Amino acid sequence: MGGLIESVIATSDLCLLNDGSCTYIHPASGSRSAIDLSICSPAILMDLQWRVHDDQCGSDHYPLLIDTVYPMPEERVPRWQLQKADWSEFSDLCNST
Repeated sequence: MGGLIESVIATSDLCLLNDGSCTYIHPASGSRSAIDLSICSPAILMDLQWRVHDDQCGSDHYPLLIDTVYPMPEERVPRWQLQKADWSEFSDLCNST
């Protein structure tokens, strides 16, 4: 199954974010494996940082954390300087269309 997934990723021009870290602990045996995959487009590969959370949060899988390398722009409320508008030009343009 792993070979098939590897083939699909390679032939679909996709990238695997995983670094080989353990993402799952078998409840009965305690064996660890990296069965959870994070896949992305090559266009954003270098913009992402992948890591495994250190707390399982009650699950047998560790949560995966994917962050952007660059800070996201803050959303802000748009502000206009209405007193500087040329309202007569605006009115003429509205009337002409």
